[in-house]
Amino acid sequence: MDQQLHVSGLFFDLSKVYDVINHQILLNKLEYYRIRGTIKAWIKSYLSYPSQFVEILKTNNRGRNQQICKSLHKETKQRFPQGSVLAPPVFLLSI
Repeated sequence: MDQQLHVSGLFFDLSKVYDVINHQILLNKLEYYRIRGTIKAWIKSYLSYPSQFVEILKTNNRGRNQQICKSLHKETKQRFPQGSVLAPPVFLLSI
């Protein structure tokens, strides 16, 4: 920049990449790669209306009187569950 030359940058934001995965296309690709039967049914079940919730375990200073606080289950439609072992390989298959 000091020498008046051009500087370029290319950035990708992949934070929402799992939200755009079309489940039907993914299931068709599984069929194409001969992933059928029980495994395909398991993945389809995994993708069908996943839900999420928050659970907090509260204790007092002495480690007694534990109390579990849970939120309600909330369905997340057309989203791929993140943070699992299965998410990266299935995402790579989908692209």
